[in-house]
Amino acid sequence: MIIKKTLGKLKGGSDKYQDQFFQLLNNYHFLKNMIITPFDVSLGEVRSHVTTHVNLNDHTVSFRIHYTGRIDEYRGTKDLNRQASFYELVDEIEGYMEEGTVSLLEKLQELKVDPLEIGGQTMAPTSKPMSEEDWIKFWESAKIKVDCYFKLEPLSI
Repeated sequence: MIIKKTLGKLKGGSDKYQDQFFQLLNNYHFLKNMIITPFDVSLGEVRSHVTTHVNLNDHTVSFRIHYTGRIDEYRGTKDLNRQASFYELVDEIEGYMEEGTVSLLEKLQELKVDPLEIGGQTMAPTSKPMSEEDWIKFWESAKIKVDCYFKLEPLSI
C-alpha cells in the first residue's frame, strides 16, 4: 500500500501485513490467503464486513469488523479437534486482527491521511460534511476503538 496525499505527493508506505489489514478495511474486503505467522496458521477466503462510526462528541472513531474465513493450514500446537482449543485460536486471531488494525489506523493518523475516506461519515442529512482540513485535525487526534469478530471454519480438506 502506498499512501498518497492530494496532488500526488507520497506521504508514506506500509509493509505487506499492514497492506492486508488495509485491503480488509478498504473496498476490497477480501483476501484469498492470509498467513498469521505468530499462530502458525494460514487462512483462506478471508472476508470482512466493516462498520465505522464517527462520534464528534467524544472524539472517537469506532470500527466493528466481522470477518469470515477458513483455516487452510495449521502448524501450531493446539489440538483443533477440541472445541476449547479451536475457540482459543479464534480469540487469539481476533486479538491479532484488532492489534494490526489499530496499528494501521494509528499510522494513517500519524501521516495525517484518510485513504479510507472515513471523513465522509461526518455528513448528516441536514448539514454539510467537515472540510478536509477540519477532518484531518479531528482524525489525527481521535481515539480509535476497534472490535473484531471472526467466524472461522475448521481446517479445509
